[in-house]
Amino acid sequence: MEGWTPILYWTNDALGNLFNWIFFIPLIIVGSFFMLNLFLGVLSGEFAKEKERVESRVGFMQLKEQQKLEKELNGMDMQSRGPCSS
Repeated sequence: MEGWTPILYWTNDALGNLFNWIFFIPLIIVGSFFMLNLFLGVLSGEFAKEKERVESRVGFMQLKEQQKLEKELNGMDMQSRGPCSS
């Protein structure tokens, strides 16, 4: 929203003060809300992407831990009587 003040002064000289109130105040308000929504939309999208990355990383780590545990359990001989059996 840069460079609008010279246009404001030109229209003020050409058309008077009323046109400036009718046009520039809503322009500034709508433009500000548009930019805010655009910024929040981009920010929300980036947070959603990061959440997906974290969830996939957590899922991968859980799968890796499960495979490690299964490998350790498969290596154990559950039928032999060790020192803890009665």
